[in-house]
Amino acid sequence: MKRLLIIQQHQFGYLTDSYKWCEYLKDKFKITVLCYYVGRPKEELPGVSVKYIGLAGGRLLRGLKTFLWASLLILRNNGPILIEFFEKCQFLKCLFPFKKMFLDIRTLSVDESQVVRDRHNKQIKDACGVFDQVFVISEGVKTKLGNLPKMRILPLGADVISVAKKEYNNLKLLYVGTFTNRHVERTIKGIKIFVDRFPEKKITYDIVGDGNKNELAELKQLVEELKLSSIIHLHGRIPYSQISPFFDKCNIGVSFVPMTEYYDSQPPTKTFEYALSGLYVLATKTRENEKVITNDNGVLIDDTECDFAIGLEKISSKMHNLSEKEIRSSLYGHTWNRLIETSLYQYIK
Repeated sequence: MKRLLIIQQHQFGYLTDSYKWCEYLKDKFKITVLCYYVGRPKEELPGVSVKYIGLAGGRLLRGLKTFLWASLLILRNNGPILIEFFEKCQFLKCLFPFKKMFLDIRTLSVDESQVVRDRHNKQIKDACGVFDQVFVISEGVKTKLGNLPKMRILPLGADVISVAKKEYNNLKLLYVGTFTNRHVERTIKGIKIFVDRFPEKKITYDIVGDGNKNELAELKQLVEELKLSSIIHLHGRIPYSQISPFFDKCNIGVSFVPMTEYYDSQPPTKTFEYALSGLYVLATKTRENEKVITNDNGVLIDDTECDFAIGLEKISSKMHNLSEKEIRSSLYGHTWNRLIETSLYQYIK
């Protein structure tokens, strides 16, 4: 059996894409993953060997350990090598030009500072020129990186998190994801506008996640100030393995991504997970959401509280006509097993 080596900075199990690649390729390759150990519980996947690099020492020492470990594993590997972008990763290809290496780019920088974004994205562009092939998550990212002939689209995948039968009577909203730079407070204010306008409508809103700063506490305070505690429930961060009850309960998924130039090319994972689980999607109209949201599976809105309320009004008026079958089937082609079989495996085999 051929070997597959994956080199990434994220601790194994905490970058969904690479974990799913391993899950669906472990019967086709003998897989080794090299990653950092950042102190989180270690995830195991039968058939996958994980080599951890500790974070002890300064940046220079970590970098040296990474390149030494990576060089040793590259020399032993007799198959493809897949590298999640990190700074100076192209040096590995320069050291081993005879090895077949693929660079994967899941995201461009989404930092609010344009200076930081430009610097990080230039590093990615520099690395792209060195590798045999480059995998990018969307056409938008491909265009921003120069649309090189060696670039191939490796789309975002998603799981069917819930198979529970859905009823589309009352509005039961769900937001799952980060709070950092996402302006989740606008969705809360949008709920306030909606319930003031339609006090007779029954609505609940479960919010799962956290941010890098004090966002969770600030959102809880906002809910109290707006007197929405009976409607909106903030649950904090919940492990992925424990998220399904929320998908079982709810029937509307909130995919609220700011409408900025740097988010426009990033496909939101939750858009796919919501629809595949039967949740009608209330999504901001970024370029990537516009590609997949139709009347059958969702409503597109601007990233304002007023438009959020308008989106709720639109959904409420059509709830009785929603089809669970049409919602689930609309993005069936984006399930992980189909995407990996038809794209990644075909690229690297």
